[in-house]
Amino acid sequence: MKNFEQWNGFKGNRWKEKIDVRNFIGMNYTPYDGDASFLEGPTEATNKLWGKLQALQKEERAKGGVLDMETEVVTSLTAYGPGYIDDSMKDMEQVVGLHDFDPPQQNEGVTEEEQVETMFNAPVFSTVKELARWAYDNGCWSTFRKNYGLWKDIQNESKGGTENA
Repeated sequence: MKNFEQWNGFKGNRWKEKIDVRNFIGMNYTPYDGDASFLEGPTEATNKLWGKLQALQKEERAKGGVLDMETEVVTSLTAYGPGYIDDSMKDMEQVVGLHDFDPPQQNEGVTEEEQVETMFNAPVFSTVKELARWAYDNGCWSTFRKNYGLWKDIQNESKGGTENA
């Protein structure tokens, strides 16, 4: 059994032999019975960033649920650099890692009902990636994203099979 110096003070052995988060937490969790007096309020930077994020969330809802999507870059752990809530406020951010997309114009003014109708009239594509690109280009990304499995199944049925698109 491995025993790293960083593990000193932690109880239990099973989590040392194999990945067992439940065992580790069960052996090492200590409930806190105090009050919240040790907590600090939000900083000025947090309040500014939260205000910007709330505005973006409102815009996202108004556009049917998606601000933007990347369709050209194959995703991986290193495919993208850091993302920020707002580039002009990035020095305020303590945690970095949001996707850095500009808000799209494609879904403006397109209701979910219109998106569903458009999606039901979608041509048959060879791959789900092609369907996703078509949905995005035709202002239906939010409906496609919410109902991915449905649209994938419809495409498969239209092709006369049940294979992965």
